[in-house]
Amino acid sequence: MKKRKGIGRGIPLQWVLIVPFVFQIFLAVGLTGWLSWQSGQTAVQALVNELQSNISDRIQTRTQNFLSTPIQVNQINAKGIQSAQLDLNNSEQIIRHFITLQQIFPQINHISIGKEDGNYIAVRQSKTKGLLDILLVTPQEPKSVYVYLADEQGKRISLQRIRENYDLHNRPWYKKAIQASKPSWSDIYNYFAATTTGISHLYPLHAKQSLTIPSPPSTPQSTTQLTSQSNSQSNSQSNSQSNSQSNSQSNSQSNSQIPAPQSPLIGVLATDFDLADISSFLRGITIGKTGQAFILERNYDLVASSYPEKLFTVDREKTHRVRADQSQNSLIQEAALGLRAMFPNLEAIKQKEQLILPTSSGEKFVQIRPLIQEEGLDWLLVVVIPKADFTEQIDRNAYTTLGICLIIFLLSSLLSFAIYRQLSDWILRFSHAAQAISFGQLAAPNPNTVPRIRELAILARAIEQMRQQLHDSFAALESTNRDLEERVIQRTTELQQANQNLQYLATIDALTGAANRRYFNDYLEQQWRQALRYSQPLTLIICDVDCFKIYNDTYGHQAGDLCLQQVVSAICQVVQRPQDLLARYGGEEFAVILPDTHLEGARSIAAEIIKAVADLKIPNIRSTVAPYVTVSLGFCCVVPTPELSIDQLINRADQALYAAKEQGRNSYQEALTKLN
Repeated sequence: MKKRKGIGRGIPLQWVLIVPFVFQIFLAVGLTGWLSWQSGQTAVQALVNELQSNISDRIQTRTQNFLSTPIQVNQINAKGIQSAQLDLNNSEQIIRHFITLQQIFPQINHISIGKEDGNYIAVRQSKTKGLLDILLVTPQEPKSVYVYLADEQGKRISLQRIRENYDLHNRPWYKKAIQASKPSWSDIYNYFAATTTGISHLYPLHAKQSLTIPSPPSTPQSTTQLTSQSNSQSNSQSNSQSNSQSNSQSNSQSNSQIPAPQSPLIGVLATDFDLADISSFLRGITIGKTGQAFILERNYDLVASSYPEKLFTVDREKTHRVRADQSQNSLIQEAALGLRAMFPNLEAIKQKEQLILPTSSGEKFVQIRPLIQEEGLDWLLVVVIPKADFTEQIDRNAYTTLGICLIIFLLSSLLSFAIYRQLSDWILRFSHAAQAISFGQLAAPNPNTVPRIRELAILARAIEQMRQQLHDSFAALESTNRDLEERVIQRTTELQQANQNLQYLATIDALTGAANRRYFNDYLEQQWRQALRYSQPLTLIICDVDCFKIYNDTYGHQAGDLCLQQVVSAICQVVQRPQDLLARYGGEEFAVILPDTHLEGARSIAAEIIKAVADLKIPNIRSTVAPYVTVSLGFCCVVPTPELSIDQLINRADQALYAAKEQGRNSYQEALTKLN
């Protein structure tokens, strides 16, 4: 090849191509693989920590919800007894009340009361599905337990068996309740022929100092009243499900007050809960690929487990609790052994601990935290996930990356030699072509700016010149595009604002500011579908201004418009929930839609609306109802079903409104009959 002026004897192109090319590939691929592996390990650690925290939070919330039900049942029973609504001397009334609670709280297995005089009454779920067992001990036969099979209404079907040599005062749960002298939990035990484990919430019932046990009334309170009381309490507690933890604690403090120790003991209330429900919930949680979650006491005895296994063993007719390090699941067993090595005494665990335990089968991510610490319960929750569940693919990719690096290193070396033979001449051709495009003619290179690599000297200068020209062109094009985008965004914003204004005007009544009839129809249909889907109550209130025509004739239409505006403002002060809607139904009639509102809530809202309008004291001297403006209301509260329709709801509310008018106005009337 002929030498050119201004181009010296520089570094050979083969070295420039081969060595840096191969080195960069090796370094880039190797460094990328290593950083990827490191970041993967960090990401896995963060992901597992977050996953374990989310899972443990769910388990804690659900477990507290499970355990709050026995507490609520005992509180209901204690209130009924202390308020004399339940007569301890009327066993049939107590049985009916317990059956009602079993129906309200189906997760409860066993409800009982043991009296100090030896009397014992219990209702529990029978082994026969759909039936109940009634257990009775009377003072006449204090050592015998009569077990009856009964239907869901409490009608006894047959006497199943008689259990002899029964001493209530020596039962472990009874003695523990007396010893605690306050609401507490029993030890975990086995029942139903040792098929599963359960736990009882115990409530020692003391007589108040100023209160003696009442004699049986002549007309005992009906089961319907007890059912109503229990339903109202269960409904109020189910409506606050998201705050079950705080509610259960506050209820325990406010409703579980125990009289002074010197008060005479009446007996002990006990409500049993099947711990298999907690295990079933744990089994329904996906914990990585093979992760497990289990609850244990601080002596390592298992309480519940996500692995389907018995949590007790039977040896010579005696049952023994299974310890976590004796679990049939190897993952749970390894986690327990690792915790035992790290924490010889679990009493040292006071807060959440995030651990990585080395085991024979690989490292395990373990999170242990206190789960329940109240009324004698002290449980720990452990969530364990094998590290291999998340790092298996990362390790496989690391080995794959290493192999690829070696292969690329060999191939790049061979390829560099092959490319070198063809590249030198082509570089010169492309450089001349680039110069021709940039200047339109050939130009001698400047020796002071020529790189030491001969073949790349001209090409670098030409590419730089073309790059500059292209940069200027693209910069101008980008500026133009930016201006166009800003204009489009501005116009789009203006159109969106205009559409929002039009939509607002289309749904609002211009006079009163309330929703118009069209929006009322759409919103009522929307809430009807939602209530139908979730089986929630829906209330519709129709409101009419009393003697409004007389008001218009007396004070004029402008005063009438102002009156309607004031009425709407007063109603808005009452109807304040975001999901509630106040709409102008027509003329002086207004409608209020109250989603998820029961009958009692509807009555309260209706009464408040009447009072709020009356408190305005808008004069109406010719009114036949009162010397000021009043309203009449009619409402209908219903849980929608596929057989019902919106028109039926409106008609019933409208009929109730006319009934209120016929009864003298300035009042409300509810639709008393069910919709068909």
